[in-house]
Amino acid sequence: LQLAQNRLEIVPVANHANAFEVSQADGTQIFNINSTTPSALIQGNGTRLYFYDADGGEYISADNAAKLTIAGQAEVEVNTAIFDVNATGAITLDGAGGSTQVLTIASAGTAANAIDINATAGGVDIDCSGILALNSSSSAINIGNDDNDQAINIGTQGERTISIGTGSFADEVVIG
Repeated sequence: LQLAQNRLEIVPVANHANAFEVSQADGTQIFNINSTTPSALIQGNGTRLYFYDADGGEYISADNAAKLTIAGQAEVEVNTAIFDVNATGAITLDGAGGSTQVLTIASAGTAANAIDINATAGGVDIDCSGILALNSSSSAINIGNDDNDQAINIGTQGERTISIGTGSFADEVVIG
């Protein structure tokens, strides 16, 4: 250890991959800075790396079940050119209840499929307890517009009123 220009330096006698290490009394390593591939290791089940302050609740944590937790009391924001999530299991986005949470998926992209939902091996199920609105401000709404010869079912279960047009506007129904 040496004090140099108002800072504390740790300079090993010889170069070593684990240039800085903090261990418990029994020798168990709990913090390590690796000098060969610049990285920091905080070791131990449930250990947390805090940001800002420990009371603020902003931290990254991991446990021995390979679960990574990123916690932010107000917001966790990711700013990047590409955000890619790959999971071998389910991907879940939850807004814990009781208030007016909104899940917003927005794109400023100009492609015809700027938001593309594609289930390559299963179905897509959209369900809600309120109104389900499907609108387009400047283009047609297409249902079954690709060349796949499958049925389109509308109102096939339950007792429903199926409305096409309202009579209040100049509606035209084209069949065939």
